[in-house]
Amino acid sequence: MLPLDNAPKETISPTVVTPEIKVKPKNHYFDNDLVQEILKRYVARGCVDIELRDEIMHHSEELIRQVIRAHNFEHIFPNRDASSATELFQVAYCQIEKVLYKYDPQPGSPKLFNLWSQVAKTRILAYLKKEKRDKKNVVSYKDFLSRKHKTKLKGSTDIDLWLKEAREMMYYNEDFLEILKSLEEIWYKDEKSYDGLISKLEKASGKNRNIIGHFLKTLRIRRDEFTVNLMETKDHKEVDLGDSEDFFYVDQDQ
Repeated sequence: MLPLDNAPKETISPTVVTPEIKVKPKNHYFDNDLVQEILKRYVARGCVDIELRDEIMHHSEELIRQVIRAHNFEHIFPNRDASSATELFQVAYCQIEKVLYKYDPQPGSPKLFNLWSQVAKTRILAYLKKEKRDKKNVVSYKDFLSRKHKTKLKGSTDIDLWLKEAREMMYYNEDFLEILKSLEEIWYKDEKSYDGLISKLEKASGKNRNIIGHFLKTLRIRRDEFTVNLMETKDHKEVDLGDSEDFFYVDQDQ
């Protein structure tokens, strides 16, 4: 029997604590707490630190892009081309930069993500409305309105002219063109084309309801740009559509 002092001793490995690593989801593009802390420092220093301002605005960039995509603003823009999204981005970016000094870091203040999303959306909508109003005020557009009943294509019906202008408007959006093609087929083949329009467009075009909703929203917003106005709204029902005067009346609850 071995002496007690010479007995082999049990080796105890030290416990290693692995720090928890928090991985952001791939779609987490805005760290609200981080940006809020930076903005607090910026406001505390009198809103004059250019480096802090640039760092804050860097975090706003992807948020603005997501707002533009979510509301399909680049396709609603009247003079839409490859630079439309960039122009709308600059409009929202400048507005967010202007309101940085107004941030109130007190408890209960809204999250920056929600605040900036609303600022970007509101400013872009105001800009789109202004562009539309300015277009109406130019001489060439006033002349166009005065001649609108004289510019119909020879032998064309109102719907033919409307479809022609809609195709030109949707030229840069393949999804919208496919939906418009389905809309044309429904118009000529279905006697009750206005009944369950969204479901019919969804089935005929193969596009989801979200894309179809953006398509109809674009037509409603830009309806005054058509020579013949076939867009039905809840506030205006005097539309010359013959037996199908409710064709473009779409209940948003369906």
